[in-house]
Amino acid sequence: MPEQISLTDALSEILASLSADPNFPDPDYLAYHQLLKDRIIYLETEVNESMLRLHKQIMLWNAEDAGKPVEERKPIRIVIMSYGGIGDFMWMLVDAIQMSKTPVYTYNIGVAHSSAGLIFMAGQKRFMTPNATMIIHEGSAGFEGDAGKVLDASESYKKVLKKMKDYILTKTEIPKATLNRKKANDWELNAEDCMKYKVCDGIIGSIDDILW
Repeated sequence: MPEQISLTDALSEILASLSADPNFPDPDYLAYHQLLKDRIIYLETEVNESMLRLHKQIMLWNAEDAGKPVEERKPIRIVIMSYGGIGDFMWMLVDAIQMSKTPVYTYNIGVAHSSAGLIFMAGQKRFMTPNATMIIHEGSAGFEGDAGKVLDASESYKKVLKKMKDYILTKTEIPKATLNRKKANDWELNAEDCMKYKVCDGIIGSIDDILW
């Protein structure tokens, strides 16, 4: 009697044989498109111009859902593993998440530091894995030029810092006094800290918590 193999083993063998074919698509490419079918997108780079791709995808899914009641829309899931990056691209993506009629959930699976942490906070539902961390800080800035330009740049930077602080206070239950005291340095929060301050809604214990 022929040896019985499971469907999973059979598919694995088929994929392995196909992968050996130089004309077969890159496995990362296949995984990316499989995740897209489930409306899962990864933020796994520095926060930079690549955020435009995520922005476009959120736009496309909202267009696909046009006319559907919000409760019937399949949520978009953004899985974050990023140390942060450029503020302008952060605010662009934060706006897209907050304006999305289709629900957007965010997941911190390791690190969501600096601007990546602020993107995480934009999610309508927010989750972290047990060992994930977040860092909140004021960032850094350097000013050059004559005195007038330096003063103008300094005033502009103060407005940026106030905008960030107001956003964090709106999105969490971090006390204002605590934020004022901690944000001057790299304030690292673990999953339990984030639950305490309502930065996240839950600590996930299974991959299924991301998929469904």
